[in-house]
Amino acid sequence: GMHGWPTGSAPVLPIRHPSGCSNSKNNIRNGFNAYMSGRVLTAALLAALSLRPAAWVLTVPGKAVGPKRPPACLSPVRITGAVADSEANHKHPPGALAAAYARPPRRRPAVQLRAGFTSLVKELATNPRVLLAEIAIVVILSVVFETAEHKARHRFTRGDQTGGEILNALFKEITVLGFVAFSIFVFTHTGFADEITPRILRTNPFITGGHNALAATFETVHMMIFMLLTVVLAQAAAMYFVAESTTRTWAKYEETVSYGTARGSLETLFVRAGYLERVSSMSPQGVRLVEKRLFSYGDNIYSRFRTRADYLHKLIMWRAIRHDFLFPKIDEWYAMGHKKVKTVPDVGLFSFEHYLRLRLGKIVLSVIHLDRWTWFVTLGLLAVPLWALKAYPWIPNEFMHFILAWMIGLLGMIFAWVLQRDTFLFTPPVPRQVLKIMQLFSGESFQILRRAKLPGWLDRPILDDPDHEQPQLEHAPALIQKRQSFFKSKRHQLAFRMLAFFQAVSVTSLILSHLSQPITGRVNIVYYLLAWAEWPFMLFVLFPVILRRLTIRSSIAFEKDEKLIRKVTTSTKESLLRDYGRLAQVIGMERRAARNEEGWTAEENGFWQRRDAMQWVLRGLRKYDTLPLTDRREFWVMFAAWDAADQGVACTREISEAFRLMGVDNSERTVNHIIRLVNFDGNPSLTWMKMKAVFGLACADRPTVEAAEDLRWSFDKIDTNGDGKLTIFEIADAFKSMHLGLTIDDIANLLFIYYGGAKPTITRQEYVDFVMSKRTETAR
Repeated sequence: GMHGWPTGSAPVLPIRHPSGCSNSKNNIRNGFNAYMSGRVLTAALLAALSLRPAAWVLTVPGKAVGPKRPPACLSPVRITGAVADSEANHKHPPGALAAAYARPPRRRPAVQLRAGFTSLVKELATNPRVLLAEIAIVVILSVVFETAEHKARHRFTRGDQTGGEILNALFKEITVLGFVAFSIFVFTHTGFADEITPRILRTNPFITGGHNALAATFETVHMMIFMLLTVVLAQAAAMYFVAESTTRTWAKYEETVSYGTARGSLETLFVRAGYLERVSSMSPQGVRLVEKRLFSYGDNIYSRFRTRADYLHKLIMWRAIRHDFLFPKIDEWYAMGHKKVKTVPDVGLFSFEHYLRLRLGKIVLSVIHLDRWTWFVTLGLLAVPLWALKAYPWIPNEFMHFILAWMIGLLGMIFAWVLQRDTFLFTPPVPRQVLKIMQLFSGESFQILRRAKLPGWLDRPILDDPDHEQPQLEHAPALIQKRQSFFKSKRHQLAFRMLAFFQAVSVTSLILSHLSQPITGRVNIVYYLLAWAEWPFMLFVLFPVILRRLTIRSSIAFEKDEKLIRKVTTSTKESLLRDYGRLAQVIGMERRAARNEEGWTAEENGFWQRRDAMQWVLRGLRKYDTLPLTDRREFWVMFAAWDAADQGVACTREISEAFRLMGVDNSERTVNHIIRLVNFDGNPSLTWMKMKAVFGLACADRPTVEAAEDLRWSFDKIDTNGDGKLTIFEIADAFKSMHLGLTIDDIANLLFIYYGGAKPTITRQEYVDFVMSKRTETAR
């Protein structure tokens, strides 16, 4: 009471302003002790966070207590700092604290800041359970979001870098959204928005509910942009995963053989289409192929449009592009005045399908990486419909959405037609005789070229008619007639990026228009639904076609990507090394089973029944399905290389020869044991289903000790001098004796990539890690 503070339950602070405050030591000590008590500490915390004069009021239940304005020496920061300084240095007497901090208050700036956490602190002081519950909810939501992120990455990035890049872009936008939301929070809760809004907005700066209009519109615009970018990312992800069916089709194209009665061979396809007829003859094959009609891509627009969806025509065009990519006629290119011709170093170590898949991924990623040019052009074009809606307010918004959406669809169809024209313009024409087409592509399937690089294979298979001269492809019409396309592939990619962004803007505007105002009238509802119908048409019909044609267009003529060629070649070399390790695991599985005297390695057939083989096949197939997509793809390539005739059966002689060269003493017995393991149908052939079961049992979910044991066995076979170390020369000589398609330079480069530096020798454990290493990042 004597110091001007009302009496009551609140503690009394004896420290006063210098105009009349006491400077005694006891008063200072007592004041500090009272200051540190519970209720006054809460009031001081509120004052420190609020920074407003009205907050310097000590409260008790039911009434306000205290002066309107605090004494200068009552600042909690000053008192805390002064006491800390006095206790730390012991130089100033406590009685001098009040006088030391008795300075006149500073003039307040024009803009007053206010704290945004005042209500939070009050709630904490009165009811801390609410704060703890809110923190728990935020933590739970964060854990759920993080779990969903991990599952999404595991689902979409299993051997696929493009899916991972799309997810990275999405979570990057979410992170940016968090920073912007925090900036808006600071902007609105510090009082700065209330100060500048009347200077910017001409109308009432506050909207209903007391919210600041400038901050609210800024936050709304940011959420609109975030929604737009989310739609862009969703479109890119949908386009890529829809286009995955296209990459599987390309893989079938690359694995198609020329001759044979298999369902997917060129011979069978030509017979079904009526180009060939099989006639019985006295030849060793028992049949003779007779041509019925000639083949062509199409002589005019109508014929090309009619055959554009035909599987055989697309296959022949794709193989012609691939043949020209792998085997360019360099001398003729130089004669035509071209200075540089990009070539593939080793066609046996190159997958054109893998190259196109990476090109497709880069095109999809270019859609989500928006540059300033795309934003400026989009804003300029959006000004036209906005001006139309403002100038003619009687036009319904739904009708404008309908017109804009299907104008984008029309642009997409025109763009697809331009790319189709370019594809025919740059595709080398094939011979019109069907038999010559088969001879041209004979021996060029991926598995035949890869077969020469696997252990155990020595000779490349010859053509069915070796005395016939190998046909040659002609140059593309664009090169002969010196005709150019409308744009280069980079300009085509820019046009596709703009088209996809326009589509995302259209979809976002449809969402926001429905959230902004309700749709009235049946006609407007029809317009709105028709505008929505354009999006799936573009997303699942036109965009996959555009992506496929744009990928092919960017991979022909002079637009080969040398970096991607090196990347695909290095990746194939790594897969060859992993194939060698997987064969060692298959050998190790049989060796352990024979050592443990398991039933399927016994010579007597009575110890192993068909039902036992069926159980093991089912177990192996389940394990195989757990492997990553890239591993399953590599297993299929290995099997396809052993199935040269494309009959769906692996050649056991090839497997036996590979095992023998790898150091197995009795390779034929090992192969027979493997056949007995999966022989559930009584047929001793190794079909693809049986080989999947073998690969799953030997390579999927195996104990680390067993995998290391298998590779140490192969290490000992290569380490001829027995010093416990392998040099690159020993590895190269061993792989050469096995006919594995890796040279000493390849091994040195792979070691350099894996270890990040030169590695002339490796130990046993380093050899184990090196052979089974996953796909590495190649030099760019």
